Amino acid sequence: MIPTEKCLLLGVIGFVEEGHFGKILVPIGRLKDEFNALLLECDWLNAAPFRTISYTFRFESQADPIVRFGRTSRNRILRVSSTLCMGALQHICLDVDAMYAMLLPELVRVLRAVGEKYDLPPLPNVSAHAQP
Repeated sequence: MIPTEKCLLLGVIGFVEEGHFGKILVPIGRLKDEFNALLLECDWLNAAPFRTISYTFRFESQADPIVRFGRTSRNRILRVSSTLCMGALQHICLDVDAMYAMLLPELVRVLRAVGEKYDLPPLPNVSAHAQP
């Protein structure tokens, strides 16, 4: 098992003139807790050249399907980001469950991209850990 309780850090960034985030920290906190538990439980990062993934949800005027990989830091933290559409968030920014439903598939997509890039085992079943 990885000797840390935080193998996944989540953040969010966007342009203020594009809109606001509403209550987005609530679903991000839920996702962080659920996926930290999942990744620690299954030792998913055991074979990785990093011990922590720092993933940023970027919100801009248009979504971009490319997952951006940064360099791994001296502390073995891999920085990753993806870009979602701020307009889509604006319609649901006060609905915590709707934001969770929007962010969950993006987080899974990004983690799968990390797994493919670093030849990690397939992600375990995320539905068992994701809260409705």
